[in-house]
Amino acid sequence: MNLRNRSLLALGLTFFAFFIIIAAVSLGVTLSGLDRIEYQGMGNAVNQTKSALSAESAALLSTAQDWPWWDDMADFAVSHNTEFIERNANTENMVTVKVHLFIVMDENGKMLYGRLLSPDFETNTTVPESLIKLLQSNPGMVLRAVDDLGASGIRAPPEGMMFVASAPILRSDKSGPARGTIIMGRYLESGPLQRITGMTGYSVVLEPAGRGGAGEARYPMQELLAGRLNLVLEADNESVISGYSTVRDLTGRDLVIRVSMQRELRRVGFANIVTYVALLALWAVMLGIIVLIVMDRTVLQRLDNLTKRVRSLSENPGKVSRPVLSGNDELAELEKTIITSRKDLLMREKQLRVFINAIQGPAALFSREGKILLANPAFADQLNSSPEEVTGSFFRSRLPNNDIARYDRFVQEAIRKKRGYSF
Repeated sequence: MNLRNRSLLALGLTFFAFFIIIAAVSLGVTLSGLDRIEYQGMGNAVNQTKSALSAESAALLSTAQDWPWWDDMADFAVSHNTEFIERNANTENMVTVKVHLFIVMDENGKMLYGRLLSPDFETNTTVPESLIKLLQSNPGMVLRAVDDLGASGIRAPPEGMMFVASAPILRSDKSGPARGTIIMGRYLESGPLQRITGMTGYSVVLEPAGRGGAGEARYPMQELLAGRLNLVLEADNESVISGYSTVRDLTGRDLVIRVSMQRELRRVGFANIVTYVALLALWAVMLGIIVLIVMDRTVLQRLDNLTKRVRSLSENPGKVSRPVLSGNDELAELEKTIITSRKDLLMREKQLRVFINAIQGPAALFSREGKILLANPAFADQLNSSPEEVTGSFFRSRLPNNDIARYDRFVQEAIRKKRGYSF
């Protein structure tokens, strides 16, 4: 491979390596930035979801507080007037306020009235005993203090995750003593989570911590529940990413909240990366072609022509040609110098030939290897040849074997003393 091809190959490989490095660095930096922005965005989404959950819990508490602070409800807690409660806590009114669970307890925590609707409000059932015991076992649900105006939060009964709020039954002027407690519940899946999704655009799921199975395998539950991590991200696929965090229910237990959102930012960012890399590749190809063309035409091609010219001069010793490279650059000056040196060398060779031919006795010019460079007719006669025949041959090849040793001694002495000898 000649210098021109090696140079073009080296330039091409350099541009290719430069493109790969720039593309890899740009891709790494951009993806890292997108991951950081995506993490921050998911953190904001989780915080917004938690705030929305708190707002839903406060809204249910406000609804629950509208019922117990009037005299008729206080009288019911004492007299157990079923006509009053059936008239006011019927299914239609529960649907109006979007409440699935309605319980009235006396001051000792015994249930006086209870009603539970299905998540779609279509089925009316009695309150399971397990749910009653679950609520009675929670100290924050059965309220007896007048100054305790209510509590709300998330509860995870077997029937399904729901917001639960309780408020003490007082007189209309909020005077005591507390005659019981009203408890209301609202399934998360039937309204609250839908409203949160509609408001934020995120898909929200709550599940009890430590459920096991695939849920724990999806995120580091121990790290999350131990408080060492506030947020865990997991890419479900190329289009959806989920963030995991925890919230506390009414009993102080951890619930895992999963917020999922579309990876629009990453999709747009990745599309921008692809566009940038494509433009970078186009720029690299165009720049590479321009550099290669300019380099080839201004240097490599001219250098190749100069090489051919020098080779032509060596193959035609007596020929002197005119310069073929145009311009005033270094290569053009080098060609002129070579041609000038060639002319000077030929002139000196001609002068040397005239000098040797003018010598009366045998005379010749040898190289260090013993090659005859010039010879006059007298020298050629001694070898029974013409000057043209002996020029370019090795003198040892023209001597008898018994004269070779004497010739070597004379030649070595001439080289050592740098002077001519007659043989």
